Amino acid sequence: MRLGVDLHAIQAPSCRGRGIGRYAKSLLRALLLENTGWDFVFYYRADLKLDWDEDLNSRVTEWIAVEQDPVGQADGTLQQLVQKNPHGLDWLLIPNPVVERRGFAIPESVPWGPRLAAIVYDLIPALFPRHYLGDPQVAAEYSRDLRRLQTYDLFLAISEATQRDTQRLLAIPERRVANIQAATEPELFVPASALPAETEYDTGVLSRHRIDKPFLYYLGNVDWRKNTIGLVDVFALLPAELRRRHQLVLTCQNNAWYLERLRDRIEQHGLEDSVVLTGPVSDEEIRAFYRHAELFLFPSYYEGFGLPLLEAMRCGAAVVAADNSSQPEVVGPAGVLAKTGDARDWADKVTSLLRNPSRLLEMRRASLAQASRFTWETSARRLRDAIEAAPSPQVSRTDPPLGIVPYPSPAGIGFDSNSAELFHRLCELWNPVVFYDSDQAAELPPCPPQTSWHDKKLMARIRPVVGNPALLYLVDSLSSLGTLLDDLRRFPGVVAFCNHRIADWSDLVPDQTLNQSAESRPRIEDELRQVVYHAKAIACHSEWLHRRLSELAEDCHSASIHHIASHNGPVPSFGASASLSGSEPDAEILYASLLRAS
Repeated sequence: MRLGVDLHAIQAPSCRGRGIGRYAKSLLRALLLENTGWDFVFYYRADLKLDWDEDLNSRVTEWIAVEQDPVGQADGTLQQLVQKNPHGLDWLLIPNPVVERRGFAIPESVPWGPRLAAIVYDLIPALFPRHYLGDPQVAAEYSRDLRRLQTYDLFLAISEATQRDTQRLLAIPERRVANIQAATEPELFVPASALPAETEYDTGVLSRHRIDKPFLYYLGNVDWRKNTIGLVDVFALLPAELRRRHQLVLTCQNNAWYLERLRDRIEQHGLEDSVVLTGPVSDEEIRAFYRHAELFLFPSYYEGFGLPLLEAMRCGAAVVAADNSSQPEVVGPAGVLAKTGDARDWADKVTSLLRNPSRLLEMRRASLAQASRFTWETSARRLRDAIEAAPSPQVSRTDPPLGIVPYPSPAGIGFDSNSAELFHRLCELWNPVVFYDSDQAAELPPCPPQTSWHDKKLMARIRPVVGNPALLYLVDSLSSLGTLLDDLRRFPGVVAFCNHRIADWSDLVPDQTLNQSAESRPRIEDELRQVVYHAKAIACHSEWLHRRLSELAEDCHSASIHHIASHNGPVPSFGASASLSGSEPDAEILYASLLRAS
């Protein structure tokens, strides 16, 4: 197994040192240490800082600098590496496909390239678009990346909740989504009993931040979703005697606008002397807060995982979380769940716990046991197992890149329904580049959203950029036979006459009367003979046309001509059960074989 890994999650300034960057780094470290027997190819940005453990370098097979071009068409970009696969990858892992990538498109899967896997942290913008996708450019980029993501072979979710969201929102089959969980740095987040020598340090931390009472702690950013202001409301609802004996300690980002709103709410409740805003703090200070808090409170409206919950539990904190998304699975039986957004329910549960010291002690012990279930070794093993057990692609990845050139019937007629179904299925199966006549765009059937469309006039320029795909000329009628011949002479390829209902010469040109078709027959026969001569191979869904073309081929050097039986019904199934040795192979097998041979 040869696995490529995009290190953008570790290098990007917006990710480096934060949750996603830490996640990617820790997971990769565990994967390298697992001794899978795989070869690892790491793709990095030469212009960005790389914070990496040099002691692991010997376990990485190759380090390759890569560009991050927004349009993905410059040499060295991830998309070009996927298109050409110069390093012989079996899989390419994208650790942050739709998070913190503004301005850079993720690579799109292609049938002939390496298989693609993505780590999915959450799909929160899709769940709450009003809060996250108000900027049209952000919405467009996010939508584009989700469409590309749908072409991937494997989705590695960090929780059961994210696994469910991925299946539901992206319409991904269950077999292509795995929950690999998350973990924390085991050497950093440990209970006070594990490092008794740090008691003096912890005491100093609390003193510097003027924490001189038992306290409730919160850690998170200032995102609307985190509901930090709502936590101030919860504290204000506690009985007066508990408010007097406790402090509320909040560690969140320095966002001036949000902090002003937060301070306004604190003043509204008259809690200026009870709420501590720590400002930016170190990991060691956060650990001290986790260790010594009476309760860790996490009132988030939605989480992909909820890493602060796990960090707090690893430090032995008793935790209260919201009853949504991934939070119940993270806290398990160790924590208490409160109703999302219900300040009264939160206040009642916090009050009950603060008045029950023995219950808090039980919760702290349970937290350590629950947190031990989440390790990087477990996540790395789940990732390895998911890749090794991934279902085989529908078409072999050795198939060449594919370009489809459609020739629909004239205006007002368009594609025959079975031809349209075939066109859609091939686009769904191979994710091709479609080169179309802009004058006939209205006659083309719909196809999957990730399909790439280009004006046929630009085919000479576009083909080298997208890997010089093998061409399949998908012909519904012969109204544009002259144009087909011109295209074939310039760009040889496989021709598919996909309309199975053609049973007479008059069916070949549906916009003409029978008499006109009869008069055109000598010209049509001559042009068809030239098609047979110039095409690399020919596939016919019409038995009648297959016989006629075979007759025309007898007196000239010609392409191989194959028949695909349609049984006067829908396009045959695209299962892999048929064999080319049979007289009537399935369309999928035939087209894959003809294109590979061409």
